[in-house]
Amino acid sequence: MSQFVDTLIGENVEVATEYFRALMAESNLDKNSGGSIGFIPFNIFFTMDGLSGIKIYNELTFDTSFLPPGYANTLDFIVTGVDHKLKDGDWETEVKVTLIPKTDDINTTITGSAPITQQIENYEVPPPNEVGGGEGGNNSTDPSGDCGKASPNTVDTVYPKSVKWNGPQPVIYPATTTPTVTIKLSEQPTVPFVRTLATYEEFIKAADSLVNTMIPGASTAIKKRVVASALAVGISEQGSGDKIKGFNNNLTGVEASGFKVFAASDVNGKVQATEGGTGLKKFYYSFSSLKVGLIPLVSKIIERNMFAQADDPNQWAWRYFRDWNGYGARTLPQYKSGELTDCQIISGNESKYNKALSAVNQYSSFR
Repeated sequence: MSQFVDTLIGENVEVATEYFRALMAESNLDKNSGGSIGFIPFNIFFTMDGLSGIKIYNELTFDTSFLPPGYANTLDFIVTGVDHKLKDGDWETEVKVTLIPKTDDINTTITGSAPITQQIENYEVPPPNEVGGGEGGNNSTDPSGDCGKASPNTVDTVYPKSVKWNGPQPVIYPATTTPTVTIKLSEQPTVPFVRTLATYEEFIKAADSLVNTMIPGASTAIKKRVVASALAVGISEQGSGDKIKGFNNNLTGVEASGFKVFAASDVNGKVQATEGGTGLKKFYYSFSSLKVGLIPLVSKIIERNMFAQADDPNQWAWRYFRDWNGYGARTLPQYKSGELTDCQIISGNESKYNKALSAVNQYSSFR
């Protein structure tokens, strides 16, 4: 298991400090201050829902309108600390960001140390095992605590997989209106990166409309559960306060080429972003609206029976953990060290679903 070594951290901090001083000296010689004149460095700490893929020395993008004049356009936000905590059955990520003056690209090697390469990350897309992931293995022993109606050893019997997800259970309500227009990512023009922040109400209204399109004959109860499941996934993977974050109306990191939509105009291009976890820069679909941007999410929820019958948070929690996340949380260091158990993950998932269900009961037309 990887561990932090205090001596190495101290040495890296010293190297970074000397590198920064060298950059400042060179920029001053070139009479290009890079925003360092009168600069008072400071740190920002924030806590959010658990998110993997954030790495030390990543650069984050923020709305800097709250900063004093002279700071907003002259600073880089560099991750200098990441910590994960389990609190009340919920996974939280604490991030420390250090603000440093912007500098021009300088390829400088400081004597006695290795060159430092800046990582520019416009956006972190959840890694593959967090956006519909693989099936994954189920090799865990029964963890301590209460997993609800199922356990790691009984979940496939208690909540059988759908036939479309290599299981015995028929799809509860098949989509009657499905997308038929295939759009190849490689054929799309590159468009600018545009941040998307959807409120729960906006997300729910878009999902309501899409569900009405795809399963118009379903009962109100089934439609409500599909929408609640979609929002719960959004909260789990891309939740930020009371909003779901994304880009170009793409809230789930859709990148698979050959993706189908209702009309060619549903996709207006492709946008480049960085995938969390792998650090790879990839192209993703840019959608014309929130509604069509939710097509892959809602389609998979219907195919995998990943919506909780009878509004049961435990059922959704297990289906999300197994059928959507592919047991991806088991790759976390906390899980491998025994600090995080299956039951704690299930408990955290249940709280996300309850939060989503509460919002659906408030904003959905299916409430």
